[in-house]
Amino acid sequence: MTRSLGLRCFLIWGLMTSCAWARLIGGQACNFDGTNADGRARADLGVFDPNTANWFIFSNSNGPALAFPAQWGFPGAAPAPGDYDGDRVGDLSVYHRDSGNWYIRSMKGTVLAFPANWGWSEADAFPADYDGDGRTDLGVYNRTTGMWFVRSLAGAVLTFGKNWGWTESVPVPADYDGDGRANLAVYHRRSGTWYIDSPTGTVAFARAWGWNGAWAVPGDYDGDGIADLAVYDRAGGKWYIQTLAGSNLAWGVNWGWAEATPVPADYDGDGRTDLAVYDRKSGLWYIQTLDGTTLAWGVNWGWKGAVPIQTYALRSSEGLVLTAFGDSITYGEGSLSGGPTTAYPVMLEKKLNFQLGGYFITVNKGKSGEYTWKGKLRLPSVLDEMVPDMLLLMEGVNDALYDYMFDATEFNLGEMIAQAQARGAKAILATVPPTIKSDYADRSIQAGRIRAFNPYVYTIGEKYNIPIAEVYDYITSRPDWEQTMMDQETANHPSPAGHLKVRDAFYDAFMTRFYEGSYY
Repeated sequence: MTRSLGLRCFLIWGLMTSCAWARLIGGQACNFDGTNADGRARADLGVFDPNTANWFIFSNSNGPALAFPAQWGFPGAAPAPGDYDGDRVGDLSVYHRDSGNWYIRSMKGTVLAFPANWGWSEADAFPADYDGDGRTDLGVYNRTTGMWFVRSLAGAVLTFGKNWGWTESVPVPADYDGDGRANLAVYHRRSGTWYIDSPTGTVAFARAWGWNGAWAVPGDYDGDGIADLAVYDRAGGKWYIQTLAGSNLAWGVNWGWAEATPVPADYDGDGRTDLAVYDRKSGLWYIQTLDGTTLAWGVNWGWKGAVPIQTYALRSSEGLVLTAFGDSITYGEGSLSGGPTTAYPVMLEKKLNFQLGGYFITVNKGKSGEYTWKGKLRLPSVLDEMVPDMLLLMEGVNDALYDYMFDATEFNLGEMIAQAQARGAKAILATVPPTIKSDYADRSIQAGRIRAFNPYVYTIGEKYNIPIAEVYDYITSRPDWEQTMMDQETANHPSPAGHLKVRDAFYDAFMTRFYEGSYY
Protein backbone atom coordinates (compact mmCIF):
# COMPACT_ATOMS: atom_id res chain seq x y z
CA MET A 1 0.00 0.00 0.00
CA THR A 2 1.51 3.28 -1.07
CA ARG A 3 1.01 6.17 1.30
CA SER A 4 0.15 8.96 -1.10
CA LEU A 5 -0.85 12.11 0.73
CA GLY A 6 -2.60 13.36 -2.37
CA LEU A 7 -4.99 10.42 -2.30
CA ARG A 8 -5.84 10.53 1.38
CA CYS A 9 -9.37 11.35 2.40
CA PHE A 10 -9.40 13.25 5.67
CA LEU A 11 -12.76 12.83 7.39
CA ILE A 12 -13.52 14.57 10.66
CA TRP A 13 -16.27 12.17 11.71
CA GLY A 14 -15.10 8.79 10.61
CA LEU A 15 -15.40 5.34 12.06
CA MET A 16 -14.80 4.26 15.61
CA THR A 17 -14.43 1.31 18.03
CA SER A 18 -14.50 -2.31 17.05
CA CYS A 19 -16.02 -5.48 18.37
CA ALA A 20 -15.11 -7.40 15.26
CA TRP A 21 -12.77 -9.61 17.19
CA ALA A 22 -15.94 -11.51 18.18
CA ARG A 23 -15.67 -13.57 15.04
CA LEU A 24 -12.40 -14.84 16.47
CA ILE A 25 -13.76 -15.75 19.86
CA GLY A 26 -16.82 -17.80 19.14
CA GLY A 27 -18.22 -16.99 15.71
CA GLN A 28 -20.63 -14.32 16.89
CA ALA A 29 -20.67 -10.90 15.27
CA CYS A 30 -21.07 -7.85 17.47
CA ASN A 31 -20.46 -4.14 17.53
CA PHE A 32 -20.76 -1.32 20.02
CA ASP A 33 -24.08 0.13 18.87
CA GLY A 34 -25.97 -3.09 18.21
CA THR A 35 -27.64 -1.66 15.10
CA ASN A 36 -28.12 -3.76 12.01
CA ALA A 37 -29.67 -1.31 9.58
CA ASP A 38 -28.67 -3.45 6.61
CA GLY A 39 -29.32 -6.78 8.31
CA ARG A 40 -25.62 -7.32 8.95
CA ALA A 41 -23.53 -6.58 12.02
CA ARG A 42 -20.59 -4.37 11.13
CA ALA A 43 -17.60 -3.62 13.31
CA ASP A 44 -17.35 -0.10 14.62
CA LEU A 45 -13.97 1.57 14.94
CA GLY A 46 -12.66 2.98 18.16
CA VAL A 47 -9.79 4.32 20.15
CA PHE A 48 -8.93 4.41 23.84
CA ASP A 49 -7.06 7.25 25.50
CA PRO A 50 -4.82 5.63 28.15
CA ASN A 51 -4.09 9.00 29.74
CA THR A 52 -7.75 9.71 30.57
CA ALA A 53 -9.30 6.20 30.35
CA ASN A 54 -11.80 7.58 27.84
CA TRP A 55 -13.32 5.50 25.04
CA PHE A 56 -14.28 7.23 21.80
CA ILE A 57 -16.85 5.34 19.76
CA PHE A 58 -18.47 6.14 16.44
CA SER A 59 -20.99 3.84 14.76
CA ASN A 60 -20.06 2.19 11.48
CA SER A 61 -23.68 1.16 10.90
CA ASN A 62 -25.68 4.37 10.95
CA GLY A 63 -23.30 7.19 11.72
CA PRO A 64 -24.05 8.65 15.19
CA ALA A 65 -21.34 9.02 17.76
CA LEU A 66 -21.96 6.43 20.46
CA ALA A 67 -19.54 7.77 23.04
CA PHE A 68 -17.58 10.99 22.89
CA PRO A 69 -16.10 10.24 25.29
CA ALA A 70 -17.14 7.36 27.55
CA GLN A 71 -14.98 7.25 30.68
CA TRP A 72 -14.41 3.73 31.97
CA GLY A 73 -11.15 2.73 33.54
CA PHE A 74 -8.24 4.16 35.47
CA PRO A 75 -4.42 4.25 35.20
CA GLY A 76 -3.02 0.79 34.58
CA ALA A 77 -6.38 -0.80 33.73
CA ALA A 78 -6.18 -1.77 30.07
CA PRO A 79 -9.20 -2.42 27.83
CA ALA A 80 -10.27 -6.05 27.55
CA PRO A 81 -13.08 -5.70 24.99
CA GLY A 82 -15.84 -8.22 24.45
CA ASP A 83 -19.58 -8.93 24.65
CA TYR A 84 -19.88 -10.03 28.27
CA ASP A 85 -23.69 -10.06 28.52
CA GLY A 86 -24.46 -11.69 25.17
CA ASP A 87 -26.58 -8.88 23.72
CA ARG A 88 -24.42 -8.70 20.57
CA VAL A 89 -23.22 -5.26 21.65
CA GLY A 90 -19.64 -4.68 22.78
CA ASP A 91 -19.18 -3.71 26.41
CA LEU A 92 -16.67 -1.35 27.98
CA SER A 93 -14.29 -3.53 29.94
CA VAL A 94 -10.88 -3.07 31.54
CA TYR A 95 -8.53 -5.45 33.33
CA HIS A 96 -6.20 -4.22 36.07
CA ARG A 97 -3.23 -6.56 36.00
CA ASP A 98 -1.75 -5.51 39.34
CA SER A 99 -4.90 -6.56 41.22
CA GLY A 100 -6.36 -9.09 38.78
CA ASN A 101 -9.67 -7.21 38.81
CA TRP A 102 -12.06 -6.76 35.86
CA TYR A 103 -14.42 -3.79 35.56
CA ILE A 104 -17.18 -4.18 32.97
CA ARG A 105 -20.02 -1.89 31.92
CA SER A 106 -22.49 -2.18 29.05
CA MET A 107 -22.90 0.65 26.57
CA LYS A 108 -26.29 1.31 28.18
CA GLY A 109 -24.58 1.97 31.48
CA THR A 110 -25.35 -1.30 33.27
CA VAL A 111 -22.44 -2.35 35.46
CA LEU A 112 -21.74 -6.03 34.86
CA ALA A 113 -18.66 -6.35 37.08
CA PHE A 114 -17.18 -3.93 39.61
CA PRO A 115 -14.87 -5.63 40.19
CA ALA A 116 -14.68 -9.28 39.25
CA ASN A 117 -11.44 -10.78 40.52
CA TRP A 118 -9.93 -13.30 38.15
CA GLY A 119 -6.19 -12.95 37.74
CA TRP A 120 -3.08 -11.64 39.44
CA SER A 121 -0.08 -9.45 38.65
CA GLU A 122 1.62 -12.07 36.46
CA ALA A 123 -1.52 -12.95 34.49
CA ASP A 124 -2.47 -11.20 31.24
CA ALA A 125 -6.05 -10.81 30.03
CA PHE A 126 -7.24 -12.79 27.00
CA PRO A 127 -11.05 -12.67 27.09
CA ALA A 128 -13.01 -14.78 24.61
CA ASP A 129 -16.14 -16.93 24.35
CA TYR A 130 -14.58 -20.16 25.54
CA ASP A 131 -17.83 -22.05 26.25
CA GLY A 132 -19.84 -21.01 23.18
CA ASP A 133 -22.74 -19.38 25.02
CA GLY A 134 -22.44 -16.12 23.08
CA ARG A 135 -20.87 -14.25 25.99
CA THR A 136 -17.25 -13.29 26.45
CA ASP A 137 -15.58 -15.06 29.36
CA LEU A 138 -12.81 -13.87 31.67
CA GLY A 139 -9.58 -15.47 30.51
CA VAL A 140 -6.04 -14.93 31.76
CA TYR A 141 -2.72 -16.42 30.70
CA ASN A 142 0.48 -16.69 32.71
CA ARG A 143 3.34 -16.68 30.21
CA THR A 144 5.89 -17.79 32.83
CA THR A 145 4.10 -21.10 33.24
CA GLY A 146 2.05 -21.22 30.03
CA MET A 147 -1.08 -21.76 32.13
CA TRP A 148 -4.63 -20.62 31.22
CA PHE A 149 -7.38 -19.78 33.70
CA VAL A 150 -10.90 -19.14 32.36
CA ARG A 151 -14.25 -18.52 34.03
CA SER A 152 -17.57 -17.10 32.97
CA LEU A 153 -18.82 -13.83 34.37
CA ALA A 154 -21.41 -15.86 36.27
CA GLY A 155 -18.60 -17.61 38.11
CA ALA A 156 -18.39 -20.99 36.39
CA VAL A 157 -14.77 -22.11 36.07
CA LEU A 158 -14.12 -23.33 32.52
CA THR A 159 -10.36 -23.82 32.61
CA PHE A 160 -8.09 -23.80 35.63
CA GLY A 161 -4.36 -24.09 35.20
CA LYS A 162 -4.31 -25.80 31.82
CA ASN A 163 -0.85 -25.69 30.29
CA TRP A 164 -0.88 -24.58 26.68
CA GLY A 165 2.07 -22.33 25.92
CA TRP A 166 5.42 -21.21 27.24
CA THR A 167 7.42 -18.05 27.85
CA GLU A 168 8.10 -17.18 24.21
CA SER A 169 4.61 -17.88 22.87
CA VAL A 170 1.89 -15.29 22.22
CA PRO A 171 -1.74 -16.25 22.99
CA VAL A 172 -4.08 -16.23 19.96
CA PRO A 173 -7.39 -17.71 21.22
CA ALA A 174 -9.98 -18.08 18.48
CA ASP A 175 -12.57 -20.49 17.12
CA TYR A 176 -10.38 -22.60 14.86
CA ASP A 177 -12.78 -25.57 14.53
CA GLY A 178 -16.10 -23.80 14.01
CA ASP A 179 -17.84 -25.14 17.12
CA GLY A 180 -18.62 -21.67 18.44
CA ARG A 181 -16.02 -21.91 21.20
CA ALA A 182 -12.64 -20.22 21.32
CA ASN A 183 -9.73 -22.66 21.37
CA LEU A 184 -6.66 -22.20 23.50
CA ALA A 185 -3.91 -21.31 21.05
CA VAL A 186 -0.49 -19.71 20.98
CA TYR A 187 1.77 -18.41 18.22
CA HIS A 188 5.55 -18.73 18.37
CA ARG A 189 6.83 -15.79 16.36
CA ARG A 190 10.46 -16.94 16.25
CA SER A 191 9.53 -20.06 14.32
CA GLY A 192 6.23 -18.89 12.85
CA THR A 193 4.40 -21.87 14.34
CA TRP A 194 0.83 -22.02 15.64
CA TYR A 195 -0.17 -24.42 18.43
CA ILE A 196 -3.91 -24.96 18.72
CA ASP A 197 -5.73 -27.02 21.32
CA SER A 198 -9.18 -28.50 20.82
CA PRO A 199 -11.23 -30.79 23.08
CA THR A 200 -12.51 -32.55 19.97
CA GLY A 201 -9.06 -32.95 18.43
CA THR A 202 -10.30 -31.64 15.09
CA VAL A 203 -7.73 -28.89 14.60
CA ALA A 204 -3.97 -28.87 14.11
CA PHE A 205 -1.71 -29.24 17.10
CA ALA A 206 1.05 -27.35 15.32
CA ARG A 207 1.07 -25.56 12.00
CA ALA A 208 3.84 -23.47 10.46
CA TRP A 209 2.54 -20.21 8.99
CA GLY A 210 4.73 -17.19 9.56
CA TRP A 211 8.23 -16.20 10.57
CA ASN A 212 10.00 -14.02 13.12
CA GLY A 213 9.08 -10.77 11.36
CA ALA A 214 5.39 -11.67 11.06
CA TRP A 215 2.73 -10.79 13.64
CA ALA A 216 -0.29 -13.05 14.14
CA VAL A 217 -3.64 -11.56 13.05
CA PRO A 218 -6.10 -14.49 13.07
CA GLY A 219 -9.61 -13.91 11.76
CA ASP A 220 -12.38 -15.42 9.68
CA TYR A 221 -11.19 -14.05 6.36
CA ASP A 222 -13.31 -16.35 4.15
CA GLY A 223 -16.54 -16.19 6.15
CA ASP A 224 -16.89 -19.90 6.89
CA GLY A 225 -17.18 -19.45 10.66
CA ILE A 226 -13.68 -20.77 11.30
CA ALA A 227 -10.70 -18.61 12.22
CA ASP A 228 -7.91 -18.66 9.65
CA LEU A 229 -4.17 -18.48 10.21
CA ALA A 230 -3.00 -15.02 9.25
CA VAL A 231 0.17 -13.01 9.72
CA TYR A 232 1.09 -9.43 8.95
CA ASP A 233 4.60 -8.49 7.83
CA ARG A 234 5.37 -5.25 9.66
CA ALA A 235 8.38 -4.41 7.51
CA GLY A 236 6.59 -4.72 4.19
CA GLY A 237 2.98 -4.11 5.18
CA LYS A 238 1.94 -7.42 3.63
CA TRP A 239 -0.67 -9.99 4.66
CA TYR A 240 -0.36 -13.78 4.41
CA ILE A 241 -3.52 -15.80 5.13
CA GLN A 242 -4.19 -19.54 5.01
CA THR A 243 -7.09 -21.71 6.14
CA LEU A 244 -6.38 -24.62 8.46
CA ALA A 245 -7.30 -26.84 5.55
CA GLY A 246 -4.32 -25.43 3.68
CA SER A 247 -5.98 -23.07 1.18
CA ASN A 248 -4.11 -19.83 0.59
CA LEU A 249 -6.43 -16.83 0.87
CA ALA A 250 -3.72 -14.18 0.62
CA TRP A 251 -0.03 -14.31 -0.21
CA GLY A 252 1.82 -11.04 0.18
CA VAL A 253 -1.21 -8.79 -0.23
CA ASN A 254 0.06 -5.25 0.37
CA TRP A 255 -2.07 -3.18 2.70
CA GLY A 256 0.02 -1.28 5.19
CA TRP A 257 3.53 -0.03 5.91
CA ALA A 258 6.10 -0.16 8.69
CA GLU A 259 4.46 2.41 10.97
CA ALA A 260 0.96 0.96 10.55
CA THR A 261 -0.68 -1.22 13.20
CA PRO A 262 -2.87 -4.04 11.85
CA VAL A 263 -6.50 -3.84 13.06
CA PRO A 264 -8.40 -6.54 11.11
CA ALA A 265 -12.16 -6.84 11.64
CA ASP A 266 -15.42 -7.28 9.70
CA TYR A 267 -16.09 -3.66 8.79
CA ASP A 268 -18.71 -4.19 6.06
CA GLY A 269 -20.83 -6.83 7.76
CA ASP A 270 -20.39 -9.58 5.18
CA GLY A 271 -19.15 -12.09 7.75
CA ARG A 272 -15.53 -11.90 6.58
CA THR A 273 -12.60 -10.25 8.33
CA ASP A 274 -11.21 -7.33 6.34
CA LEU A 275 -7.65 -6.06 6.01
CA ALA A 276 -7.18 -2.88 8.03
CA VAL A 277 -4.37 -0.79 9.46
CA TYR A 278 -4.25 2.21 11.77
CA ASP A 279 -1.61 4.93 11.65
CA ARG A 280 -0.86 5.73 15.28
CA LYS A 281 0.91 8.97 14.43
CA SER A 282 -2.01 10.54 12.56
CA GLY A 283 -5.06 8.61 13.78
CA LEU A 284 -5.98 7.53 10.24
CA TRP A 285 -7.63 4.24 9.29
CA TYR A 286 -7.18 2.31 6.03
CA ILE A 287 -9.54 -0.61 5.35
CA GLN A 288 -9.86 -2.96 2.38
CA THR A 289 -11.74 -6.21 1.76
CA LEU A 290 -9.72 -9.26 0.83
CA ASP A 291 -10.98 -9.02 -2.75
CA GLY A 292 -9.64 -5.48 -3.08
CA THR A 293 -12.62 -3.20 -2.36
CA THR A 294 -11.51 -0.11 -0.43
CA LEU A 295 -13.81 0.59 2.50
CA ALA A 296 -11.84 3.41 4.11
CA TRP A 297 -8.84 5.42 2.97
CA GLY A 298 -7.39 7.84 5.47
CA VAL A 299 -10.48 8.00 7.69
CA ASN A 300 -9.58 10.17 10.66
CA TRP A 301 -10.71 8.99 14.08
CA GLY A 302 -7.90 9.17 16.57
CA TRP A 303 -4.72 11.06 17.29
CA LYS A 304 -1.15 10.44 18.35
CA GLY A 305 -1.39 8.63 21.67
CA ALA A 306 -4.82 7.14 21.05
CA VAL A 307 -4.86 3.34 20.84
CA PRO A 308 -7.21 1.41 18.55
CA ILE A 309 -9.46 -0.86 20.57
CA GLN A 310 -8.63 -3.76 18.25
CA THR A 311 -5.03 -3.70 19.48
CA TYR A 312 -6.23 -4.51 22.99
CA ALA A 313 -8.61 -7.16 21.64
CA LEU A 314 -6.20 -8.81 19.19
CA ARG A 315 -3.06 -8.48 21.27
CA SER A 316 -0.89 -10.66 19.03
CA SER A 317 -0.97 -7.92 16.38
CA GLU A 318 1.46 -5.69 18.29
CA GLY A 319 4.33 -6.23 20.72
CA LEU A 320 8.01 -7.04 21.07
CA VAL A 321 10.29 -9.22 23.17
CA LEU A 322 12.62 -6.95 25.15
CA THR A 323 15.58 -8.38 27.08
CA ALA A 324 16.60 -6.18 30.02
CA PHE A 325 20.29 -6.77 30.70
CA GLY A 326 22.34 -5.36 33.53
CA ASP A 327 23.38 -5.70 37.13
CA SER A 328 21.51 -5.77 40.44
CA ILE A 329 19.42 -2.70 39.59
CA THR A 330 17.99 -4.46 36.55
CA TYR A 331 17.47 -7.57 38.68
CA GLY A 332 15.36 -5.50 41.06
CA GLU A 333 17.38 -4.84 44.20
CA GLY A 334 15.97 -1.78 45.94
CA SER A 335 12.53 -2.28 44.40
CA LEU A 336 9.45 -3.10 46.43
CA SER A 337 10.09 -6.87 46.41
CA GLY A 338 13.87 -6.65 46.09
CA GLY A 339 13.68 -8.81 42.97
CA PRO A 340 12.33 -9.19 39.41
CA THR A 341 8.61 -9.11 40.30
CA THR A 342 8.77 -5.37 41.00
CA ALA A 343 11.90 -4.39 39.05
CA TYR A 344 11.78 -1.85 36.24
CA PRO A 345 11.50 -4.45 33.41
CA VAL A 346 8.15 -5.87 34.52
CA MET A 347 6.85 -2.39 35.27
CA LEU A 348 7.91 -1.34 31.77
CA GLU A 349 6.11 -4.35 30.30
CA LYS A 350 2.87 -3.36 32.04
CA LYS A 351 3.17 0.25 30.93
CA LEU A 352 3.83 -0.65 27.30
CA ASN A 353 0.85 -3.00 27.20
CA PHE A 354 -1.40 -0.40 28.82
CA GLN A 355 -0.22 2.61 26.82
CA LEU A 356 0.14 0.87 23.44
CA GLY A 357 -1.99 -2.26 23.55
CA GLY A 358 -0.64 -5.52 22.18
CA TYR A 359 1.55 -8.03 23.97
CA PHE A 360 4.96 -6.69 24.94
CA ILE A 361 7.21 -9.07 26.87
CA THR A 362 10.21 -8.07 28.99
CA VAL A 363 12.72 -10.69 30.09
CA ASN A 364 14.79 -9.80 33.16
CA LYS A 365 18.43 -10.81 32.74
CA GLY A 366 19.91 -8.72 35.53
CA LYS A 367 22.79 -10.20 37.52
CA SER A 368 23.86 -8.74 40.84
CA GLY A 369 27.42 -7.47 41.17
CA GLU A 370 28.22 -7.66 37.47
CA TYR A 371 30.89 -5.51 35.83
CA THR A 372 30.62 -4.54 32.18
CA TRP A 373 33.51 -6.79 31.18
CA LYS A 374 31.64 -9.75 32.63
CA GLY A 375 28.43 -8.56 31.01
CA LYS A 376 30.18 -8.44 27.65
CA LEU A 377 31.07 -12.14 28.05
CA ARG A 378 27.62 -13.17 29.31
CA LEU A 379 25.47 -11.30 26.82
CA PRO A 380 26.02 -13.40 23.65
CA SER A 381 24.54 -16.53 25.24
CA VAL A 382 21.57 -14.51 26.53
CA LEU A 383 20.90 -13.07 23.07
CA ASP A 384 21.22 -16.46 21.42
CA GLU A 385 18.87 -18.01 23.94
CA MET A 386 16.16 -15.36 23.85
CA VAL A 387 16.54 -13.92 20.33
CA PRO A 388 14.91 -10.68 21.52
CA ASP A 389 13.62 -7.87 19.34
CA MET A 390 15.34 -5.36 21.60
CA LEU A 391 18.11 -5.11 24.19
CA LEU A 392 17.63 -2.76 27.15
CA LEU A 393 21.13 -2.24 28.54
CA MET A 394 21.91 -0.57 31.87
CA GLU A 395 25.28 -1.39 33.41
CA GLY A 396 28.32 0.39 34.83
CA VAL A 397 27.56 1.18 38.47
CA ASN A 398 29.94 -1.53 39.65
CA ASP A 399 32.64 -0.38 37.22
CA ALA A 400 32.53 2.99 38.97
CA LEU A 401 34.01 1.40 42.06
CA TYR A 402 37.35 1.55 40.22
CA ASP A 403 39.23 4.02 38.05
CA TYR A 404 39.40 1.59 35.14
CA MET A 405 35.86 2.72 34.35
CA PHE A 406 37.32 5.40 32.10
CA ASP A 407 39.55 2.94 30.27
CA ALA A 408 37.20 0.03 29.63
CA THR A 409 33.51 0.72 30.34
CA GLU A 410 32.78 2.71 27.19
CA PHE A 411 34.32 -0.03 25.04
CA ASN A 412 32.47 -2.80 26.87
CA LEU A 413 29.09 -1.09 26.54
CA GLY A 414 29.72 -0.45 22.86
CA GLU A 415 30.65 -4.07 22.30
CA MET A 416 27.40 -5.20 23.92
CA ILE A 417 25.37 -2.92 21.67
CA ALA A 418 27.26 -4.26 18.66
CA GLN A 419 26.54 -7.84 19.75
CA ALA A 420 22.82 -7.09 19.84
CA GLN A 421 22.76 -5.29 16.51
CA ALA A 422 24.74 -8.08 14.85
CA ARG A 423 21.87 -10.40 15.78
CA GLY A 424 19.23 -8.08 14.40
CA ALA A 425 18.09 -6.67 17.74
CA LYS A 426 17.39 -3.00 18.37
CA ALA A 427 18.93 -1.46 21.49
CA ILE A 428 18.40 1.20 24.10
CA LEU A 429 21.31 2.17 26.36
CA ALA A 430 20.84 3.79 29.77
CA THR A 431 23.01 6.31 31.50
CA VAL A 432 24.65 4.88 34.62
CA PRO A 433 22.36 5.38 37.65
CA PRO A 434 23.60 7.52 40.56
CA THR A 435 24.90 6.51 43.95
CA ILE A 436 24.77 8.52 47.17
CA LYS A 437 26.26 9.09 50.59
CA SER A 438 23.83 7.93 53.27
CA ASP A 439 23.92 7.07 56.97
CA TYR A 440 24.76 3.50 55.96
CA ALA A 441 27.33 3.93 53.20
CA ASP A 442 29.47 6.60 51.61
CA ARG A 443 29.60 6.19 47.83
CA SER A 444 30.72 9.72 47.04
CA ILE A 445 33.79 8.67 45.03
CA GLN A 446 31.72 6.20 43.04
CA ALA A 447 29.12 8.93 42.44
CA GLY A 448 31.77 11.32 41.12
CA ARG A 449 33.04 8.76 38.62
CA ILE A 450 29.50 8.14 37.37
CA ARG A 451 28.89 11.85 36.82
CA ALA A 452 32.14 12.12 34.89
CA PHE A 453 31.47 9.03 32.80
CA ASN A 454 27.85 9.54 31.73
CA PRO A 455 28.65 11.92 28.82
CA TYR A 456 30.42 8.94 27.19
CA VAL A 457 27.10 7.07 27.19
CA TYR A 458 25.69 9.66 24.80
CA THR A 459 28.74 9.22 22.61
CA ILE A 460 27.99 5.51 22.41
CA GLY A 461 24.40 6.32 21.49
CA GLU A 462 25.51 8.53 18.61
CA LYS A 463 28.00 5.95 17.38
CA TYR A 464 25.43 3.16 17.21
CA ASN A 465 22.42 5.39 16.42
CA ILE A 466 20.39 4.26 19.40
CA PRO A 467 18.28 6.22 21.91
CA ILE A 468 19.50 6.84 25.44
CA ALA A 469 17.37 6.15 28.50
CA GLU A 470 18.29 9.10 30.72
CA VAL A 471 18.07 7.15 33.95
CA TYR A 472 20.55 9.33 35.84
CA ASP A 473 18.68 12.55 35.03
CA TYR A 474 15.26 11.04 35.71
CA ILE A 475 16.30 9.92 39.19
CA THR A 476 18.16 13.10 40.12
CA SER A 477 15.53 15.52 38.79
CA ARG A 478 13.83 15.96 42.18
CA PRO A 479 15.45 18.24 44.78
CA ASP A 480 15.11 15.52 47.45
CA TRP A 481 16.12 12.64 45.18
CA GLU A 482 18.86 11.37 47.48
CA GLN A 483 16.26 10.65 50.16
CA THR A 484 13.24 9.67 48.07
CA MET A 485 14.67 8.07 44.93
CA MET A 486 17.51 6.02 46.45
CA ASP A 487 17.72 3.01 48.75
CA GLN A 488 19.40 4.36 51.84
CA GLU A 489 20.88 1.12 53.13
CA THR A 490 22.85 0.20 50.02
CA ALA A 491 23.22 3.76 48.68
CA ASN A 492 23.67 2.39 45.13
CA HIS A 493 20.21 1.09 44.23
CA PRO A 494 17.10 3.10 43.39
CA SER A 495 14.24 2.96 45.87
CA PRO A 496 10.82 1.70 44.72
CA ALA A 497 10.08 5.24 43.58
CA GLY A 498 13.44 5.31 41.83
CA HIS A 499 12.64 2.11 39.95
CA LEU A 500 9.56 3.85 38.57
CA LYS A 501 11.87 6.57 37.26
CA VAL A 502 14.05 3.93 35.60
CA ARG A 503 10.95 2.49 33.95
CA ASP A 504 9.88 5.90 32.70
CA ALA A 505 13.33 6.68 31.31
CA PHE A 506 13.30 3.49 29.22
CA TYR A 507 9.67 4.04 28.19
CA ASP A 508 10.34 7.58 26.98
CA ALA A 509 13.45 6.46 25.10
CA PHE A 510 11.41 3.70 23.45
CA MET A 511 8.68 6.12 22.42
CA THR A 512 11.13 8.46 20.65
CA ARG A 513 11.22 5.95 17.80
CA PHE A 514 8.08 3.89 18.18
CA TYR A 515 5.86 6.15 16.07
CA GLU A 516 8.42 6.19 13.28
CA GLY A 517 8.01 2.44 12.79
CA SER A 518 11.55 1.67 13.91
CA TYR A 519 10.47 -1.00 16.37
CA TYR A 520 8.90 -4.08 14.90
